[in-house]
Amino acid sequence: MNTNLQNVKLTDIKISPRFRKNYGDIKELVTSVKEKGILQPISLNKNLELAAGGRRFMEIGRAHV
Repeated sequence: MNTNLQNVKLTDIKISPRFRKNYGDIKELVTSVKEKGILQPISLNKNLELAAGGRRFMEIGRAHV
């Protein structure tokens, strides 16, 4: 598996139509991230399209992390 970690501006991430429509309790996730940080990064493909971590991506903006 090829793992390449890099920092990307949130505004550069492209969001394609998602299968999940209900993201659950984002407020609870925001609180957790503020207390513990993001434990697992979001995943992007080579075109900077969100591949995994839709909930985490949504809460990043709300938590201002």
